[in-house]
Amino acid sequence: MLGSAVEKIEEEVTCPVCMERFQSTGHKTPRILPCHHTICERCLEGITQAENSLTFTLKCPSCRSEALIPNGAIRNFEVDFRVNRLNEILTRLSGSTPSSGLTEEERLVRKAATLRPEVTRSANAVRSFLRQLELALRQNNANASTCSAKVSENINLCMALLKQKEQEMLSEIESRRRENEQSLSLQQEEASLELGNIESVLVLEQNCFVQAERYESARQTEAEIIPLMEVYSTRYKTHLEVVLPEPLHAFNQELGAIRKVITSKYPGQSQFPDEVSLLRIADTYSSDSSLDDSGISDTPPRPSVQLSAPRSTRRRRTLAYEAEPGLESTGSTLVSRDSTGSTVTPTTTGSCTLSRPPASSGASGAREISPQQLRRPLNNSLRYFSTTWGDRGRDRGQLDTPTGLGIINESHIAVADAGNCRICIFNSNGSFQRTFGRKGRGRGQLNCPNAVACFGDKIYVADTYNHRIVIHRTDGSFVNYFGNRGTGEGEFDRPIGITATPDGRILVADTWNHRIQEFDLNGNFLNMIGTRGSGRGEFQCPCSVAINRRGHIYVCDLDNKRVQVLSPDGEYMREFGHPGDHEGALHAPRAIAIDSNDYVYITEYERHYFVVYDSEDNFVSQYGSHGNGVGEFDKPCGIAVDTTGRVFVSDSSNHRLHVF
Repeated sequence: MLGSAVEKIEEEVTCPVCMERFQSTGHKTPRILPCHHTICERCLEGITQAENSLTFTLKCPSCRSEALIPNGAIRNFEVDFRVNRLNEILTRLSGSTPSSGLTEEERLVRKAATLRPEVTRSANAVRSFLRQLELALRQNNANASTCSAKVSENINLCMALLKQKEQEMLSEIESRRRENEQSLSLQQEEASLELGNIESVLVLEQNCFVQAERYESARQTEAEIIPLMEVYSTRYKTHLEVVLPEPLHAFNQELGAIRKVITSKYPGQSQFPDEVSLLRIADTYSSDSSLDDSGISDTPPRPSVQLSAPRSTRRRRTLAYEAEPGLESTGSTLVSRDSTGSTVTPTTTGSCTLSRPPASSGASGAREISPQQLRRPLNNSLRYFSTTWGDRGRDRGQLDTPTGLGIINESHIAVADAGNCRICIFNSNGSFQRTFGRKGRGRGQLNCPNAVACFGDKIYVADTYNHRIVIHRTDGSFVNYFGNRGTGEGEFDRPIGITATPDGRILVADTWNHRIQEFDLNGNFLNMIGTRGSGRGEFQCPCSVAINRRGHIYVCDLDNKRVQVLSPDGEYMREFGHPGDHEGALHAPRAIAIDSNDYVYITEYERHYFVVYDSEDNFVSQYGSHGNGVGEFDKPCGIAVDTTGRVFVSDSSNHRLHVF
């Protein structure tokens, strides 16, 4: 009976984890768990040291109940004084060590019996974990199948999008092919018409020879014809506006009267031309030689007399002729007369006859010269024909706020069509050829292009609101671009001016960074010129740049209302222009161009005209006024000069080009 009680007490004072007797002090001190079971302090520390978190869940080794315990709070558990008391009683009853009444085998059996429930629970936990692991594997397999289906779906979607894109690209290629085919067809048709016009001119010339031979004996009719021709010359001398190739009705009325005179004399002879060829007279200047007393130089300039035939019936051309004091008509011949009475008369052979009146200092007489020997006009007036191209719109040959201009290999002209965000190409006769670019920021896209420069087979475009320079080939294919928005080297802020130098450098008017930047043909930065200010070599919104034969750099300094001239190294040399009411005044110099004789052409944006200066910055002439008629402008933006001396001006708010 006593042995059974001792065994029961010994079970109460034994730790259920390590199966060792509790002690009243040290690591074997009994601690009471929240479920009121007891465990020794050392076993409790071993459980908590295995946990790294701030809190952990403690399972009672006796009842398996769970409790959330803060890590490091072991000594907060109460000491089980009841177990200590039982341990003292057991010691008195046994009179020996706690295990003196049991053999080693009995102690092991008792410990195994105590551990059996724990082993069973652990085995059940392992089985439960294995079931959960199996479920997780099944879920992962299901997720893998779903992912595989999604990947396949995305691949199929990408393939569909690629096929759609392929179809769009093929459609665009086909559309462009049709446009090119249509353009080539139109060009072929225009070429055929031009060929027909040339043949008509040849037939006309042959008829003229026939008529000359036929009526050689009819010189007595000259007295009756000349008065009618003088009436025509007086009536249409100051302004003639022609829409080619429609019949010149007003002139034909006079021509009809001439026919009546001749046919009344010679019945049956009625073959006369219905159209006339126009004689284009352009004055040429040169700054590198002087005139002799006769106004003749030995150095030949550009030709000054050209003959143009009527052009294609598909395009409306408006031509205007202005005659200034000093130009008069004698029959069918235009004569230039200066203040001394000297006259220059073009002849049918392409030469001119210079006549001087008698004077005490020299002999009078006539002298035949070629047009190339006339270095300067005998008066200061400009005699010119003005042609306009384009009107407002987005179709072929139409423009919306044209700005910068560039000459392509002297045969075509590139126009920065700013409002339509594209570049339009015309041939030298004004026939539309092609266009490239559209609004955007991607490859080959533009946002308000303001200037173009041409070098070889490439066109450099100042893409103003994309803050970069875009390079295309002359056939419109995209090559590359360089620059982005910023203030560093090679960066831009709304550039609106660009030019290419003969030695292959690109100069950019970096307008809102108030400087000029220099690059090579591939867009690599070379140099930077100028800073913001109003002093020498300083700029306020430079908007156009050009270079002359000596390498001097001309810059339109817009807000400073002047043109600055810099050395090839970018050093300040001089300036000219300035605002005022005098001729050649510059209030808003917008664009600049320099011809092969170093004459400087500048568009005046606010006053609606363009001015010409010579290579020494001396004012030469001023052309245009505000309006929308022939030779009138509304905010001229761009200007260019080809090697034949023709001047191209972009009339931005009238949405057209003028050719002088």
